[in-house]
Order: sequence, then C-alpha cells, then structure tokens
Amino acid sequence: MDNPTTDRPYLQVQITQQEGYFLEVRDEEGHTYHVDTRPEVGGTNRAMRPLLVMLGSLGACAGMDAIGILGKMREPLQKLQVTVRAEKIPNSKPTQVKAIHLHFHLEGNLTPERVARAIDLAVNKYCSVGKLIRHDVPITYTWEIWTNQTRHHTGKGERSIPSSSSS
Repeated sequence: MDNPTTDRPYLQVQITQQEGYFLEVRDEEGHTYHVDTRPEVGGTNRAMRPLLVMLGSLGACAGMDAIGILGKMREPLQKLQVTVRAEKIPNSKPTQVKAIHLHFHLEGNLTPERVARAIDLAVNKYCSVGKLIRHDVPITYTWEIWTNQTRHHTGKGERSIPSSSSS
C-alpha cells in the first residue's frame, strides 16, 4: 500500500509554539516531540534544545543504520547504545560545533570485522542526518563489543569527508 508521506518528494514537519520558547514539533503521521531552551534566555528547560535534538538524530540515524546492516549480516546484536559528544567552539554565539564523536556500545556475540564494516557503512554511507552536515563538521567514531559484561573488541574510524566538488 502506498504511503502518501513517504511516496512524495519532500519531508515536512510543523512547529507550533506551546508557551514562550516551548515548541512542539509534529510530523504528518502525528508523531511529536518538544524543544525548549534554558531559563536564562527565556525558556523553561522542559525539553531538549534544538542542537541536542540534532545530535540525537545523528546518533539515532547511525544507530538504526548499524542495526539494520548487522541484521542483514545475521550478526546476533542484543543491544546497541550510541553516545554522541559534540565539541563546541568556545564562546560562539550562537553555539557552534567544531567536531562530533559517536561511540557505539554493542552487546552480543559479534564478529569484530563485521561490526567495523557495519558502523563504517552506517556513518559514512547510509546515515542521512550525517550527510546533511558532512561538509561542515568532522565526525569520528569508536566502537566496542561486550559479551557477558566483558569488553572483547574495540575499533575506531572517521567519516569520509567528500571534497567540496562532490555532493
């Protein structure tokens, strides 16, 4: 069955002010989340700030892609956690980020070479959120595999940054 929200050539969300800086973001399928800001700039701190939502979206996107790729590889992933850390440019107004690091914590009896490949593909090829910021901010990543509460393997990499002439 055709889905009118996925079959058309654009994506759309609507942002509605709830109170002050407290906003609701809604997609066309009715999913919502809220954003806010700190009290010292007029917000109520009841929800994440937009930049943190973007970082969460990056980690969720790369994580979902890694889950899918590992599933296709028939790797027995039991749990995935992605931590995203952004290094801010000091004293920048508005807040700007100069580097992002993703750390993947994976649990299961996983093959290290396949994990390395899956995460590389997730970060460098498939994550659409990462592609939105690919020319602006360097992204590095590390990963570790845990089985029965014991760390067995680790790895690292960085996002391929295309030349400015490619898209």
